Amino acid sequence: MVDLVGMSSEPIGYHVTARTAQDRLIANGPAGMRRAARSIHEAGRGRGLIAFSVVDTHWHVLLCAPPEEVGRFVQAPG
Repeated sequence: MVDLVGMSSEPIGYHVTARTAQDRLIANGPAGMRRAARSIHEAGRGRGLIAFSVVDTHWHVLLCAPPEEVGRFVQAPG
């Protein structure tokens, strides 16, 4: 059991989901998925990236970072 008394109400992390324009595939085949994974991993370096998943037309990331840094991650090119 977790004691929540005295814990901050501030979030410790964020789950972000982003979808491609017009629901297009992010990657076609294993090599494309590796490129997409490297791109997300690179964008998350130094930004609190905990985990991510690339799924056909969208991706999920977990970030342990303040909201401003999460916004910079989402806007990162790649």
